[in-house]
Amino acid sequence: MHTFADAGNQFLLFMGIRRSERPADATFHYGYGGERFLFALMSAVGIFVLGCGVTIYHGISTLLDPHELHVGWLDFTVLGIGFVLDGWVLWKAVNVVRKQKGDVGFFKYLKTTSDPTILAVLFEDSVACLGVLIALGGIGLSFALKSHVPDALSSILIGVLLGIVAVWLGYKNRALMLGVSIPREIEDQMVA
Repeated sequence: MHTFADAGNQFLLFMGIRRSERPADATFHYGYGGERFLFALMSAVGIFVLGCGVTIYHGISTLLDPHELHVGWLDFTVLGIGFVLDGWVLWKAVNVVRKQKGDVGFFKYLKTTSDPTILAVLFEDSVACLGVLIALGGIGLSFALKSHVPDALSSILIGVLLGIVAVWLGYKNRALMLGVSIPREIEDQMVA
């Protein structure tokens, strides 16, 4: 479910990039660049609702109303495919950041970039890959202990991680949509 939601969110980000590249016209004299921020914000909301909300709901409902534990090869196949797909997209996002950052450090670039799409893909797929590992651990412990609790708790933990990413992306997009000022050190250099 998360990989499906992840693909949907990345489609939103793609649409935002494509729509933001349209030239200015009579309706929007300054162009459509802000659409990138709007679609990234919609993606963050999607991560929060689908990723965080549904995952935490599933974990809590499993804790309150345990279901019979069925662990089989299909569980591991689905998680493996999800890990490969999310890992591949994460690898591509890391390579894009490496190319774009120039001489700036990797994490400093992430802190200062005004491209919300690359941040969304990078952080969401990082959590997705970590989430697959957490899910594998939860399923494995549930199977070993013959208890639904580890699986439910891993679901809640994954949801919390997705919630943190969604709130952070929403906050970052808010700043970009409102037009955050240039960093103080760059302003001081310009004045000098």
